[in-house]
Parts: sequence; C-alpha cells; structure tokens
Amino acid sequence: MHARISKEGRTCNRKTGSGLPSQWGHSRRCLGRNEVGNCLVVVGLQWGDEGKGKVVDLLSKDADIVVRYQGGANAGHTVVSRGQKVILHLVPSGILSPNVKCVIGQAVVVDPEALLEEMKVLSNIGVDVVPERLLVSHVATCVMPYHKMLDALREKKAGARIGTTCRGIGPAYEDLFSRKAVRLHDLLDKDRLKERLSYILEEKNALIAFLGGEQIRPDDIVDRFHSFGMSLKPFLGDASLFLRNALDSSKRVLFESAQGTLLDVLHGTYPYVTSSLCNAQACFALCGVPPPKDYKVLGITKAYTTRVGLGPFPAEDHGEYGETIRKRGNEYGSTTGRPRRCGVLDLPLLRFAVSLNGATSIALMKTDVLSSMPVRLCTAYRFGNETLTCVHPSFLSQPELSPIIEEVDGWSAPLIGQELHPSLLSFIRTIEAQSHSRVAIVSTGPDREDAVILFDVWT
Repeated sequence: MHARISKEGRTCNRKTGSGLPSQWGHSRRCLGRNEVGNCLVVVGLQWGDEGKGKVVDLLSKDADIVVRYQGGANAGHTVVSRGQKVILHLVPSGILSPNVKCVIGQAVVVDPEALLEEMKVLSNIGVDVVPERLLVSHVATCVMPYHKMLDALREKKAGARIGTTCRGIGPAYEDLFSRKAVRLHDLLDKDRLKERLSYILEEKNALIAFLGGEQIRPDDIVDRFHSFGMSLKPFLGDASLFLRNALDSSKRVLFESAQGTLLDVLHGTYPYVTSSLCNAQACFALCGVPPPKDYKVLGITKAYTTRVGLGPFPAEDHGEYGETIRKRGNEYGSTTGRPRRCGVLDLPLLRFAVSLNGATSIALMKTDVLSSMPVRLCTAYRFGNETLTCVHPSFLSQPELSPIIEEVDGWSAPLIGQELHPSLLSFIRTIEAQSHSRVAIVSTGPDREDAVILFDVWT
C-alpha cells in the first residue's frame, strides 16, 4: 500500500530554486514556498516508541533538512523500507532520503563510538553518510565511558532504579549542566582532552568508588576518544548557524524529537523520565534558532499505549489483551530489546500532550495491530467523585486514580480497498474530538509506504 495524499498536495518533479548545491535539488510538492510552511516539528505524544522514525522517513522527501534536537543513543527510531528494518539511534531518520541534509544539534548527547558504528552500518546498506549529508554540532556533549558506568551502577543500587537504557544519557546531561562536559571539539586536541579528563575523573572516580565500580584512568580512554574525534572531524561544524541560515533562506526544516512528551524531564512522569526536554517548543532553544513564524507541530501516537521501564501507567493491561498487543505489535525496545508494557490508548494523557506541544496535527500509528481484536480506549479517569478528561502526568501515581475503559467498534483491517475502514474512521473522530487536534496520517502497516495521508502537515 503506497502512501496517498490529498488532491491539493500531490507530488511533482520540480527542483528547488533556492540556489543550494545540486545535491539539495529534489522533488517538491506543487506549491510555492510562500504558500507553505517551512518548519515542522515531529514529537512523540506518549512515552516514546510511537513510530517517529517511520513518520520522519515518510515526510523527509518534502524536507531539505532533518534535525535531531535532543536525547542520545537511548533513542531507537525504526524504519522499515522494502522489508528491510533500519534502527537509528543518533543519525536523523531523514538520512534514508538521499537529497536530505541531516543535522545532529548541540543539545544531543553524542556517544562518538556509537555514532561511528551507526554510520558504518548505514554505509554497509548503501546509504551515503558523508559530510555533505550529515552535520554534527561541534559543541555537542560526548557520552563517555564513565557516564555509562555510573548509569549502570545507579540502576543496580537498591531503591534508585529508574529503568534507564544504561547508555549514559542522564550522567552526560548532568555534566553538561554542571559545566563538566567533554564536547566533541575537545576530542580533537589530545593534550587538552587528557588535561580535561584528569580534572573530571578525580570527581567521577570518587563517585564510581562509592557505587562499587572500577576506577577509570585518563590514559585508558584518551587515545581512543581522540581517534573517534578525528574520524568525526569532517562532520563537525556550527549547527546552530547552519540552521539559522537555512530557515532565513526558507529551506524546509524538519525537527525530529527523541523519546516522548510523557518522558520530558519537566513535564513527564517525574522521576521516571528521560534527562532532556522532549516537547516541541524546546527544539528552537536547544538548536539555537528563533521560532519560525507559523511553524507546525505533528504529534505521533500509537492506536494504543506502550511504555518501557518503570513508572506509572494506569491504562496498562496486565492480562491477555496487553500480551496480545505486545506480540502482534512486536513491542520490544529498539535500543534495549526489553518487552514494552502495553495498554489501551489513553485519551486524557493524549489531550494533555497535544495541548502542551501545540500539536497542529496527529499521526496515528499501528492501527493494523488492533485489526480483528477488541478496540478499547481510556476515555477519562475517576478520582473520588470527579471525572477527569485531562490529567497532568505527575498525577498518575495517585492510588485513588482509576481509568475509565470503554470498548468501541473494531476493524477487520485498517483499509477496505483504498479507503479507511468506517470503524477506524469513527475511532479517529473520537481521538480528534478528545484531543482537539486533527489526524493527518494513519499508519496501516510496518513498511514506510503503509500510510494514508489525509492532509499536508506542513501547511
């Protein structure tokens, strides 16, 4: 099933007239630049794993630039193209579109070893990862071995578990905000790197010893990370300046978030959250660009809800229904392989996430997973004598809070011929009424072409 688009937004083969290098010229919708938006933020509306990678890959054909703006290798964006599954942890999902420039912003914490390995994997499947196609902020924070060690040691400590991926993301952000980070450009000067690590490791080793880990010496890692830096040197540059110039020149820029709104360190189910800002508006401050006029926000949600790791999840199904979703949806973490906790679509939380992000449209993912099985929704929460149709994530741990679950008409398959199943359309209308936003994209299967586009999310 190929992606379809409304009549007003059919694709055409018209090159950009922007004066960009030739590798930027590619097909564009038949609309002038002054008629369409040039900035789109794609953000997860749940606890991550919503399908952002597939959506960004699908929309990248209409973008000039795709930007990862936060998180690190704890993300796992999965794209299936022609039966081949590609999992991206750091490189933006737009890399699979040959005419797109990809950018890793300065608020991403970059594991240089993991990034180089990911670039190698992409090259091995025929995807060109060259400096003309990938720009990495020279001031992005490095994830170092002591970050991963501290992450793992803390997870083992009784009473301190969060359920992290143990990829060192939280400790790396700690160093960024305590002004003790090693940044990518620091890797290029071996002497400077050794001096900086000697200072940093004095404190880190004391903490590692307290948690029962083995000490790390600067000499153990200096040569290796200097080598990583030299390998990445051709890709490093001022990402903020590049993006400001691109937006000023009306290039189409797609900002890709990692994780999801309910994992946002400020707005999520704290302390069971990630260590970065996952909401849409944060992308501009994190990337060092002013918010463009009339930018759009596309929020991504599954037709049900999943969560990895610890933390409150009132609409979780602990029985056969949840297990069926996990098996049919292959709900296992792209980064860790851990089984995801599964439950029904939570409309009060969806309404909160749509409102927080100012989502102008929604992509509804994995509708095929619910084919020929009961379709259930959490329509509200009961708290004492009150019925709540919108809740803040911090409220979810209240023991008196109970979800109100309703069953609605299901569908045998998302599509009947080329049209959405009437029961799925009814499901969509319920989501739109509760969230106060519009569903623009409906994913009907795992492949990148398995999607119905109801209207253009850029405009």
